[in-house]
Amino acid sequence: MTAGIGIKKLWGFAVSTAFSPTGLLILTNLVKMVLQVGSSMILTRLLAPSVYGIATIINVILIGATMLTDLGLQPMLLRDSRANDQQFRDRVWSVGAVRGVFLTLLGIAIAYPVAHGLNQADIMWPLMAAMGIFALRGLASLSLIMVLKNGQTNRLSWFDLICYVIQTALTIIIAYVTRDVWAIILGMLAIDVFRTVASFLMFDDAQQHFSWDFSVLREIWDFSKWIMLASAMSLILMHSDKLILSKYM
Repeated sequence: MTAGIGIKKLWGFAVSTAFSPTGLLILTNLVKMVLQVGSSMILTRLLAPSVYGIATIINVILIGATMLTDLGLQPMLLRDSRANDQQFRDRVWSVGAVRGVFLTLLGIAIAYPVAHGLNQADIMWPLMAAMGIFALRGLASLSLIMVLKNGQTNRLSWFDLICYVIQTALTIIIAYVTRDVWAIILGMLAIDVFRTVASFLMFDDAQQHFSWDFSVLREIWDFSKWIMLASAMSLILMHSDKLILSKYM
């Protein structure tokens, strides 16, 4: 009887720990890792190695653009007491939206010279399409950050896991049909469309309106300039070799 009670207590503790904010975050990340391994095994049988080469170059460019223009909006809102003010959030969102649209247009404009400079003509059109993720992410509601600020980490963990499952499934399905790099690009774009739309429909206080304020822009710049500097150094150390090697492959 004592052993049975001990097992029940242990089971109850394990379940409560697993579904605590920290436990659920670890659990969902483990599920993502399993899905990543499984999807990689499937995709390597559907896509040629050259497809992964193109996808890697595009991914490095996307990571580079993200890191070099990181405004730190999430950490800023998490620490700012004004985050609960709708007007302040609208002004912060407007800065992020302008950044996203600007990066998308800039990426489309420089896709050809980048492809030519890297001697990788095949990446031009996929790169143009992939740059659309910046506009989509910039237009997403800040409700996703507010969920985190309000301590609803479990809800965000489940949402992120659902997004990852959808992206994985879509990428595999599209890869089965196209057998090229567009499977990866369209999978990325599709999940960002879903995430942006869901950020307005599935969370509270999701409304956003364009509202520009140069004082808020200056605050964001003062906060983010050090983040950009650190990101630039990390980018050079972690990813510059991939771009250099891609030119000669």
